[in-house]
Amino acid sequence: MGYFPNGTSGEYYQDQWCEHCKHWPPDPEDGMCPVWQIHLEHNYDQVQNEKLASILGALIPTKEIENLECKMFMPYDPMRCRDTDDLFGGQDG
Repeated sequence: MGYFPNGTSGEYYQDQWCEHCKHWPPDPEDGMCPVWQIHLEHNYDQVQNEKLASILGALIPTKEIENLECKMFMPYDPMRCRDTDDLFGGQDG
């Protein structure tokens, strides 16, 4: 199960994965990644609920105590603005 025992571990995960993903909105006003949102809402509940832990673990798996790459992770090119139209196909992100 993807588990974040405190805010620091959550921020570390965001820095490592979320901020490099196409699903991460560049502006918090635009909403939030659904995977991250569900982890924020149910992170602590999963300790007492095996079914919930299984669902969250399917989205962000773990190896021992390390949270691994999110299954919805889609890297974006950091040299491109996420909001810039793709020259040949509309929005890139």
